[in-house]
Amino acid sequence: MTVRYHRRRGQLVPDDVCCVRTLQHRDPPCQSLPGGEVDKAIGRVLVTTITPLTLELTLAVQAELETRLDEVDRLRRQQIERVEHEADQARRRYLHVDPTNRLVAASLEADWNDRLRAVAETRDRVEHQRAADRAAFDERAQQRIRDLAADVPAVWDAPATTPRERKRILGLLLEDVTWLRQDDEITLSIRFRGGATTTLRVPVRIGAWHGRKTHPAVVARAATLLASHTDADVAALLNADGLTTGAEAPFDVAAMQWLRHRYGLSSRREHLLAAGTLTAADTAARLGITVNQVRHWRADGQLTATRCNHKEWLYDPIAQQSLWIQERAACEDRRLATQREGRTVTSAARGAV
Repeated sequence: MTVRYHRRRGQLVPDDVCCVRTLQHRDPPCQSLPGGEVDKAIGRVLVTTITPLTLELTLAVQAELETRLDEVDRLRRQQIERVEHEADQARRRYLHVDPTNRLVAASLEADWNDRLRAVAETRDRVEHQRAADRAAFDERAQQRIRDLAADVPAVWDAPATTPRERKRILGLLLEDVTWLRQDDEITLSIRFRGGATTTLRVPVRIGAWHGRKTHPAVVARAATLLASHTDADVAALLNADGLTTGAEAPFDVAAMQWLRHRYGLSSRREHLLAAGTLTAADTAARLGITVNQVRHWRADGQLTATRCNHKEWLYDPIAQQSLWIQERAACEDRRLATQREGRTVTSAARGAV
């Protein structure tokens, strides 16, 4: 998840939202952003960055830039000279025109006036740009920059400084901050005004619910045992191994049911059904008997079945039952087939009439 901030009225605010609190309210809990930890981290970076050494380096860079302003001024003077030359050419054309040719004279006069306005506008623009460039390098501005080394940390750490005032300081010194949330870490890309950048990684404080999650190894162990054991048996085996839930409680049937629901684990019943076993109702339908009779035959040993939970049995496929059960199922299949054929013949006869 990435959140980008920009300056608005001297403060850093996130794009498309008003504040971090609004963003946390709109996003799901897994996408929340711990703004307090991030604010502290940015504050530490700001205090450690604004030092006398870094500020002197900044002034040295500014001095180098100032030496290049002379070249910029020379290029700007060439712009003025070019428009002045064009204005002079327009004046010469106007002075050499035949006064009797009023239409041409009016056109050349208008062109001369346009050139004169272009000269005035170019001079104003160049002077304004030059004044703006030089203003950043005067001695008073350099002294104010040096004072930041002592003023900013003191003001930032002062108990009387409010969060709003700290945000105003950030808005003056930082261009933007980009957040990237990745699992349990936030990567901050900080860009200072002037182009300097730095990257900071802030760990995300783990919530209380993380501490109550069942360990992945326990989940994997339960998934393996559920292929051949019921919930109660798996709970007993996990307890025997000394394993507990995320709340450090022993496992029981309810805990196993929640674990299966939470992590999408297949139960013993689902494993058996996937292997081809039949429910009591399906077995009764295949044999042409009632569900109660199926249960009695299982109790008498005539049907083989496997317990899938504390109250239900699943029956082996007919092909794996005794020969007597297989013959009974075959007879039932033939009876149903004959019954369907008889209904088909009766329906055909009624249709013929």
